Amino acid sequence: MNKGLFLLLIVVITTSFYHLVKAFPEGILVADYQFKENHTILTNQYIKELVFLPEASFHEDEAITMIENIGKINENILQLALQESIHVKLFTGPLTNQRGLGKLKNSKPRGYENNQAFWESVPGMSSNRMVYAKIGHSEFGKGHGSVSLELHEFAHAIDRYVFHYVRSNPVFINIWKQEADALFPFQDYFIRFPEEYFAETFAMYYYDSSTKQLLEQKAPLTFKFILSLEKNAEETVKVLNN
Repeated sequence: MNKGLFLLLIVVITTSFYHLVKAFPEGILVADYQFKENHTILTNQYIKELVFLPEASFHEDEAITMIENIGKINENILQLALQESIHVKLFTGPLTNQRGLGKLKNSKPRGYENNQAFWESVPGMSSNRMVYAKIGHSEFGKGHGSVSLELHEFAHAIDRYVFHYVRSNPVFINIWKQEADALFPFQDYFIRFPEEYFAETFAMYYYDSSTKQLLEQKAPLTFKFILSLEKNAEETVKVLNN
């Protein structure tokens, strides 16, 4: 084999392996973790392959709450997320300690410009196909303004890779312009950024009956749009399974 071609192949293989390792999360799959108590939600085949847990010790009850929240999402959407290699990493410690995120140290995320928070103290994010959510920070007010940290961040990933950029969909943009102010008065973050509006309304749709009801009352078009995404996911799964 030509020496130059051989070296090129080595570079390509090494680079591909590097990106594969970088994209695959550290931790233990839920499928491979033995919880102290049995939990019905952990029988969900998609959740077992979607969610990674820390290798170090963590509060199991708090992690279970977050896993259960993700398990509320329509199963067709979860299946499509898994097929798109989306994963959720539940973590402890600073976000910037996660592999590949060290470069974010000492910088501020969007929406945090007016306070003292840096990426080190932010409890979650969605980076490409990886969703990060800090154990014990699921609820509103625990370092974020979402009804559910893990649902909000998961929504960012499916926005991009399952539904191919809802944030740019003209139908959704029109709905966002009509309903964002009514649902989130004076909440600039959701009013200015359609992707944040989608992520939070998706979280409200699945979090519990009260947030779902509020969404339907205050933003009926958004509610119907998310319902249509469920139907689209169902049709897509049917095609894939045939």
